[in-house]
Amino acid sequence: MYAKCGGIQAAQTVFQGLIEQDIVSRSAMMSAYVRHGHAKDALQVFRQILLEGEVPNVVTAISILDS
Repeated sequence: MYAKCGGIQAAQTVFQGLIEQDIVSRSAMMSAYVRHGHAKDALQVFRQILLEGEVPNVVTAISILDS
């Protein structure tokens, strides 16, 4: 919600404050980064998904392809 309104910093704060970052929250954050021109940050989140052994879903793949 914050990212859609232009508040990428607020979105980052909420994302980083999550107790558990799951594939849904990570996909949303990747999409927010891409939307605001932060492709490197989106790729960093994607790398974290892979490092933790999570399986990217279709939404995750689309988010990363948009970058």
